[in-house]
Amino acid sequence: MIDHGEIYQECERKYGKPIELAVKSTYNPKTKKYFGFSDMFVPDPVNYRLDLFQEVGGNVDTWEDVRKYGKMIKEKTGVAVGIGLAAEIDTAMAMRAILYSFGGSEQDEQGNIVLSSKHTIEAVKFVKALYQETMSPEVLGWDPPPTTAPCSPARPRWS
Repeated sequence: MIDHGEIYQECERKYGKPIELAVKSTYNPKTKKYFGFSDMFVPDPVNYRLDLFQEVGGNVDTWEDVRKYGKMIKEKTGVAVGIGLAAEIDTAMAMRAILYSFGGSEQDEQGNIVLSSKHTIEAVKFVKALYQETMSPEVLGWDPPPTTAPCSPARPRWS
């Protein structure tokens, strides 16, 4: 593994200290090395069709709303909630969003792994219920879309 510490040092010299999330996402406290460089954080908001939620009298303010009204939508219309549960990046972002909203995290302030916390267990129970009540099996095998270069023929260039 290449230690990316020099990249962090150079960026800190030029731009200031990185946010704590960037460090915790790329620093291994056991080896005392940076295994990557976090140049951004991608939040994973829920995108939803307002018309479907309105059709069942619901609104989305919480993850529990997604579960509750998503179940009603699936029962009434057959349209399932689509949050990936596969081994790919979008699933990882969505699961972190849910984990964090339940008060969980991957590690604590001392760098200890805390995935067996009560918060994580509650988040996992929620995702299980969300899957069983609102989703279809396809989400277990979703793949990320293929990527193309910004100026490749497969992707239009915007002016």
